Amino acid sequence: MSETQLTIEVSGADAEDRLLAAADLSAQLAPLPGVTVRSSDLNLRPDGTRGFDASTVGTVIAALTGRGLLSATIGVVRVWLENRTQQVTIKLGDDELTLRGGDIDSQADIIKAFLRRHEERPPP
Repeated sequence: MSETQLTIEVSGADAEDRLLAAADLSAQLAPLPGVTVRSSDLNLRPDGTRGFDASTVGTVIAALTGRGLLSATIGVVRVWLENRTQQVTIKLGDDELTLRGGDIDSQADIIKAFLRRHEERPPP
């Protein structure tokens, strides 16, 4: 079965805010069947280093192995953002979808367009 890899970047005031927000979002995404989540903060640091790359703090890597999972993943991100001020950017190849917390319903058209480009139905 083919795998689709998403990069999900969470905004925040500082590295600690982004790290905590990404961990929380990862926990929300992890129960989705067919979705494997890992934090780039822990897994993508250069060999031989002890710290982390501040530019990747707040980045979650989600591997999707099945149809309909892009829509489900975006649905989880939408719910997660409802009462937050963060911004989340979902990257799929060269395409990006940026969602802002607090006003998620007004962003339905850009979500639908993103899913159409990747041939998935929008989340409810």
